[in-house]
Parts: sequence; C-alpha cells; structure tokens
Amino acid sequence: MGFKISVICPVYNMEQYIMEAFESLERQTIGFDSNIQVIFVNDGSTDSSEGICLKLKDKHPDNVLYIKKENGGVSSARNMGLQYAEGKYVAFLDPDDKWECHAFERVNTFFENHGEEIDVCVCKLEHIGDYAGKEHALDFRFAKGNRVVNLSEEPEYVCSTIGNVFIKRDRIQGVRFNEELSTGEDSVFVNTVLLQKLKVGIISNAVFYYRRDFSLSSGSASGSRKISWYFDVPRLFYLGLYQESMKAYGRIVPYIQAVVLYDLRWRKYNSIMFNDFTDRDEQEYMSLLHEVVSQLDDKMIVNTIGLNQYRKLYLINMKNDYRLPEQLQISGNALVNKDGLRIFTFRARTFFSIETIEVEDDTVILHGVSVSKLLNYEIKLYVKDENGKKYNIQTNRYEKKDKKGFIGEIIAESNTFCARVPLQHMRKLSFFAEIDGVEVELNPGYGEDTGIERYSMSYILKGNYVIKYLSRKLCFYKDTRKIRITSKHNYKKSMLKQEGGKEIVEKHFADLKQKERIDKMKLQNRVAFVSGRCDNDVLLSNLLEVYERCKSKKIIFSRKLPISDQEFEKGIDVIYHSKVVVTDDYSFFLRRFGKKSGQIVVQLWHAAGAFKKFGQDGSELSLPVDRLYHKDYDLVSVSSPFLVDIYSHAFDVSREVVKPLGVPRTDFFYDDNQIKAIQNKIYETHPELVDKEIIVYAPTFRNHAGQKKVHFSPKLNFRELSDSLNEEQVVLICPHPVMQNEIIDDNYKNIFVMRDYSTNDYMLIADLLITDYSSVIFEYSLLGKPMAFFCYDYETYNRDFYLDYETDLPGPIFKNESELFDYLRKGSFEIDERMEQFKDKYMSACDGHCSERIAELIDNMCH
Repeated sequence: MGFKISVICPVYNMEQYIMEAFESLERQTIGFDSNIQVIFVNDGSTDSSEGICLKLKDKHPDNVLYIKKENGGVSSARNMGLQYAEGKYVAFLDPDDKWECHAFERVNTFFENHGEEIDVCVCKLEHIGDYAGKEHALDFRFAKGNRVVNLSEEPEYVCSTIGNVFIKRDRIQGVRFNEELSTGEDSVFVNTVLLQKLKVGIISNAVFYYRRDFSLSSGSASGSRKISWYFDVPRLFYLGLYQESMKAYGRIVPYIQAVVLYDLRWRKYNSIMFNDFTDRDEQEYMSLLHEVVSQLDDKMIVNTIGLNQYRKLYLINMKNDYRLPEQLQISGNALVNKDGLRIFTFRARTFFSIETIEVEDDTVILHGVSVSKLLNYEIKLYVKDENGKKYNIQTNRYEKKDKKGFIGEIIAESNTFCARVPLQHMRKLSFFAEIDGVEVELNPGYGEDTGIERYSMSYILKGNYVIKYLSRKLCFYKDTRKIRITSKHNYKKSMLKQEGGKEIVEKHFADLKQKERIDKMKLQNRVAFVSGRCDNDVLLSNLLEVYERCKSKKIIFSRKLPISDQEFEKGIDVIYHSKVVVTDDYSFFLRRFGKKSGQIVVQLWHAAGAFKKFGQDGSELSLPVDRLYHKDYDLVSVSSPFLVDIYSHAFDVSREVVKPLGVPRTDFFYDDNQIKAIQNKIYETHPELVDKEIIVYAPTFRNHAGQKKVHFSPKLNFRELSDSLNEEQVVLICPHPVMQNEIIDDNYKNIFVMRDYSTNDYMLIADLLITDYSSVIFEYSLLGKPMAFFCYDYETYNRDFYLDYETDLPGPIFKNESELFDYLRKGSFEIDERMEQFKDKYMSACDGHCSERIAELIDNMCH
C-alpha cells in the first residue's frame, strides 16, 4: 500500500497500555490508514494483550499486522517485525510509550527535505509515568531546533535509544538487534546504522513520550541486578560498536567513543549484586572494562558532557593501568597530565561544599562535606582570614559520600567538616587545601540551606552579620542599614545580568522578608503541635494523646509536603508565635528557619524503640543538612533508658536532652476499657473476623534505588498462602502508611488488606504479628503476644539496624515463604522466651502514664 512508516510494536503483558499507545498512532496527522503500518509482535504474553491486538487488527485489517511467537525477548520480537515492515521508514514503539499527534508528519517532511544527507532522525523525548517532568540527559540536542548534525564534528549528539528514532528501511538491510543482549541492544542497532553516514536528523518539534516508572519490574531499572549485564554490555555493546567502527573506518571514531562514554556515565557500583560475584567474576568484569576504556581518547573522556570529574579521573587512571598519579602534576587549581590536559579541578563545588552556615555571637560555624583523599593524594583543609591567619577545619570520615569505581573501589574519600572562626567587621575568609605539599585555593560549593549562591555579590543575613560571597571568599560585615541597602542593590544588579537571575533574586528577597518577619514575631505562652505526617490539622496518636492532656493554650498545624504558599504562611504564624513547639518527625520549618530565641522544641518521635538506623546514623540526606532538623531540640522522649545514647547520636544532640519519658500512644495498651472498645469496633465493622485466629502482617516500606516507597510487592504466593491457612485462620495485611499500590493479586476468602483502622488497632485482635523490619514490634511487645519475622529480602534490604537481627528479635525468622507457610499451618503460636527481656530493654518507660507525664512537662515549659 506504499506505507510511509512501519511501526514495530513488541508486546509482552502490556494489556493496560496498548490502547493508549495505538490511539497515539491513530491520531497522527499524516493519516493513519494510508500511511502507517503497525506490526504487533506478541512475544508470549500471558495476559489479555493478544485479544486487544486482534481487535485492533480487525478494526484496521489493511494496515495492522499481528504476529505471535514464543517468548524470546524484545530483540527477537523486533527482528521478527522487521521481516514484515513495508514502510519507507521504520519506528519501534513499546506499548507503554506513545507519540504526539504531529510527530510522524513532521518526521516525514524532514526526511523529504534532507533524505540524501541522513538515514536516521531523532525526536525530542519527554517522560511520562513516575518520571514525568524530568528532563532527559540528552535534551540539549534539541536546543538549536530542527537540523542535520554532522556527528564527526559534534560527537556529543549521542543517540542512545530506539523509541524516539526513525530509520530508512533500506538502510537497515543486514542490521539486526543482538538477541544475546538484553540492555543496550537498541543503542547498538541504531548506532550501527548511524555509522554509515555519521549524520543524524534532529527534530525538536516531534515529541515522543517515554514511560519511565520506578517499578523494579521495568527493564531500565532491573538491568544492573542481573549478573549477565556486567559482562554482556561491555562485550556485546561497547566492544561490539568498536568493531563496527573499525570495519567502517579503521578506527574507533569519536562519535562511537561518545556513545560508550554516555553509557559508562550510568554504570555504577551495586554492592548488593557484588555479593554474588566471585573474585574471578570481578577480574573478568574489570578486564572487559579495561579493554573498553583503554581505547578511549583522554580528550574525549575529559570533554564528555554530564560525566562528573571523579569518573573522568577514574577512567583515565584505568586507561593508564592505574599509574596516572605518576604522570600528573598540580598546576594552578587543577591536576594536569604531561600534555597539559586538565584532568581534575579542585575548585569544583563537589570537592569542598559548605552545607550550613550558623553564627553564634561572634563566631561563624561552617558545616559541610569535603574530599579528604583523592587517588593517593592526602588533603589537608584550612581557612585563612584577611590577614593570612590559619584556622584548622575539623573533619570526620563520611563513607556514604565516597566516590566509587565500578567494583566499589574508592576514587575519593569524603569527610564531613566543621570550621569555627571568630568574627569581626570586614572579616574575609578564604578556603584552602594542601595537596601533595602544594597550597590550592578552593571555591566552595554552597548547599541550598546556606542561602548563598556561587555568584558574585550573593549575600545572606545571619546573627548580627551580613555575609557576602565575593571572588571565592566569604566576607562578613556588621549588619547596618547602609550595608543592607548596598548589599541588596549590588546583588540585584549583579544577578539580573545572569540567565534566570530574575527568579533567583525574587526568591532571595522573599526568603529575607520571611526571616525578617519571623524575627519580629512575639512569642505567646502557647504550645504548637506540628506534624508533617497528616493533612488538615489531624494529629496522629503520639501527638494527639499529649495534646488532649495539655492544659496550656494550644494550636495545631499538620500538613504533608508539598504545601501551598498560603499554608506555608499559616505554618510560620503557628510555629513562630508559640513558645513551645511539639513535633513527631522531621520539620521542614526547623530546617529552614531554626527556632527563635526563647523557644522550646520537643520531639515526640513517631517510632518506638530503635530498629532501622535513622538521623545521623542512617539519613538519606547529607549529614550537615540532617543536623539542621534536629539541632534545636530541647527535649526528645524515648521509650527506655537504653535508647538515650542511640537517639542522642542519631539526632546529634546532648544526652541531657534525651529523656526516657515513654511513647504517648502506648498508654492505651494499659487501658482495658479502651482496648475492649477498639476490639468491639473492629468486630462490628468486620464480623467475618469474629472467632478467627487472626494473623496480622505489617510490613515496612522498601527504599530501593529506582523504586518509590509507595510500591510494595512482597515475595509471597498469595494463592498458596490462602490454601495453606487453616479454616479458622485469616491474614490481615496492614500496610505501612506510605504504601499505596494494590498488594494482593486477587480476592481471597482469608487474606485481606486493611486500611480502615491503624496497625496498632489491629494488633489488639491479633493472635500473631508477622513483620519484617517494622518498629511496630516494640509496641506489640507490650501485649505479650507471639510475633514472627518474614524477611525474604534480608540479604538485600538496604537499611542498617541498631539491633542484631539474627539474635535479638523475640520470635522466629523466616527467609522464604515455604518456611513461613509451614509455621502458619501448625498454629498454636508460642511466645518467645526473649520477649520479656526485649520489652524491658526497649520499652521500660512505657507504663501507661507517658502522655500525662509529658503533657505536664510541656505545661511547665509554657509558663
């Protein structure tokens, strides 16, 4: 029929997306019926995908083709589809992606105008799904609009995917997807075609919508969790493209080097995967990567856009058989090689970054993160004032921020640091590193919490000082009206010359206005109960129990992030007019503004005991930033004396601040009438639970890279679990509050997901609690009932624990579902002999009077 474009669509269990993808083709302004051929290749789907494809074929019998094959992977499906393609141009569309309606017409026009020059066109990619709104790393290619790019002259215009690409069908002859390769196969395919002319069409006004989700089931997320990925990609992708380039040009052209370097940019060390590597595996893997890297030009490595300088240094060192330090010298503020090529600059913001700035009386305190060792260079850091006087910088090892290579070897060691310098008017501080005996002046990066931007004339107000950034220095001036006016004028004048400077200036002055407003607020004798865990001024039980017993004047502000500007203003009014602030989690107001002089902050942490590490021991934040949330606490209540040191260290506060006053919400465990009332309420709502043996499963969230906390898919065969339960048994799944997805795969007579009452409420009717790494075990221990632990992902779970998981837990541990099912079948669950010791160790301050005890203290603070 003379189709313009053939679209090859490999299908594997995509029933929920196929129609949306197909409709984006039907809506193409080029004309669907006469110009577009769609080839569905069903790669062994087990859902209803086949039926959907067949209905579409029936609807469009002349231009929709349906092919069914055994499962063989996306490459085999695409290769089969190519056999049936009739269009002048070929595109490949995964069923969870889609096209903007004008795209095909614009692509066709571009090819008609430039067809002799190019074989491949690349269209702008925009994310949908969990990554919606996130810019793609190669977006810069479209900044200059539609054009033909000579890849010999602009090799950085890398083509890395197949979904947003159109290729002349007659240029694909003999080129096929490598079916041995499950990651990067599309890059190998399209770049093999591009090697024929080394030119590509860039079409910025034809938009491809690429679905990228955090789900671990997606191929892009799961590749690095397969051992084959570590060997197949270097061998078949990188070295495969090298071979194609050698065949075509007798050398590895810069463009192919750029393609490989772009992919190496994302190749990271995965500590979980390397647990399965033998020494021989590591040697083979590194040998392959060395073969790849040794054929890259130093200049190509150094000039690669988006590749951080630690990775550049690492690659060049690998290329030089790890003897690079012998060939480098320090010149100015950089490491250069014998040819004068700048390999690494010490003035990068990632080398020395100030994260927080505090002024106490006439002392400035700077907290941040720095590199302490680079390759074999030992680094000493210090501050100099305007007279050249040195001030030492205290450092602590910070392994979390180490820069690592492909197998976890350290490229650069990191430290947190603290610098204290006495202040006076017109003090100017410069920052230096001594590296291999050479003094280098640094240009610190500044975290968002400092309020400083690395632009000349940037300034903030702290204590009695105006602090300015001028020519790599922090300059301190006594705060006067004249200094403020001059600083404001110079900053505004300087910033408006910068791209995007107007927005930066507006935000800066809004922040200053906000802080000035807070400074002027008068404290009232009242208590503010503040939480980020609920909306609409609802308090969870820990705060609610104290709120109800507190006799002082009181007010509530409870909002989850993000909040509107109006709600933000309300939060400031509530908090900074209150003498006492009581919270139960991280407070973004404390992080941003701290507390006022005379204010008292009480932390009633939302979790009892100490299971997973938190705060300074387990924060996902930079430690100096995490510290901002906690440094203003005057009282932290914990559930036992044993926990004082743990919470003191986690929050980086003195031991005197941490008191074993108990957890308020546990009081009801000692109130028989309240327990009975809650039990009756549940049974009235769920009469099917009466006279059943109730097993409560209360898992915690997972925090894996590439997966949102809302996703939870336990390794449980729910059908087998249902069949294994006794007639009187039911399993109630009580998800962590952040879990939002559907957990069970069908309707079962004896397995239910319960979200109507709290986990604590359901624990009251439980005969057995099953959890994994959840702190609910501490409260449940007060009931003196049996518990068990199902930790199918124990080897890969990425949160450290305070307790010894294998020996401290008061119940049996099961690491696979068959062990768990056997245990449940037996019934007659027994209380572990360690239960009393466990309760005394972690919950001894919880005696049924925590709320009244804490409320009385708060009332005394308020007056």
